[in-house]
Amino acid sequence: MIVNFFNRTKPINLIFLSLLLFIFYIIAIISHGIDSFSMLFFLNKTIRFILVWSSFMIFNFIISKNNLARESDLGILFYVLLFGLFSTAFTANNYLYAHLFLLLSFRRIYSLRTDLEPKQKLFDSGFWIGIAVLFYPLSILFMLLNIVAIFVYNKIDWKYFLIPFVGFFAPLFLVYTYFFYYDNTAYFMKLIYLPISYHLSGYSFSIIRVILFVSIIGIWSVLAIYSKYAQESINFRQSWILTIFQLLIAILVLVLSPNKNGKE
Repeated sequence: MIVNFFNRTKPINLIFLSLLLFIFYIIAIISHGIDSFSMLFFLNKTIRFILVWSSFMIFNFIISKNNLARESDLGILFYVLLFGLFSTAFTANNYLYAHLFLLLSFRRIYSLRTDLEPKQKLFDSGFWIGIAVLFYPLSILFMLLNIVAIFVYNKIDWKYFLIPFVGFFAPLFLVYTYFFYYDNTAYFMKLIYLPISYHLSGYSFSIIRVILFVSIIGIWSVLAIYSKYAQESINFRQSWILTIFQLLIAILVLVLSPNKNGKE
């Protein structure tokens, strides 16, 4: 019944899922405790939810614009449910900012399927990843997605390989210049410090169970699409290949993350 309800893209679905996301957010706030209720507390939580909701809307734009969910709202349904399952993500400001900027980058990367302004899109995608790195250094691994997209969307030109890196270093250079001017480059180095950990001991048993459940659904989805791969349009197949590589990079980020507590 739920699948049938979200099997088609409808405005009411977006409203319902926005409300569900808000409910998950309120539950997360209450479960983590409220020390004191003040105007500053209310403003902080409101801004954080706007950040989460903005990410939700960008994600919806990406999958609907590129038809990744086959004209259904199942993609954004699972997106909201993942926030409900990993409610600690609501409390991680740096992760949320990095997530938002990465989504802005993915939006530009997937739009490479059209021939309109490919150089600008590649620059923008690198630029947004550069900003994301300031909040979560492992975001740099998603620069690989730019390289994959150039091959997948057949934009092979030596200039196209360089442009994302120009965009990537642009915000880092500006931020470094700012800290250099105030003689505080040590803080900049702290921002982009990239600690790596291969240990999974930080995950509790409950989080591991959720990860396994999500992984099973993910594998099932990949196999379901693969069975119809030959029947799909070229644009869909290209975007599907890019999505698989994006998933693999995300898994790599998960494995290398130094703080494995569900927020990442």
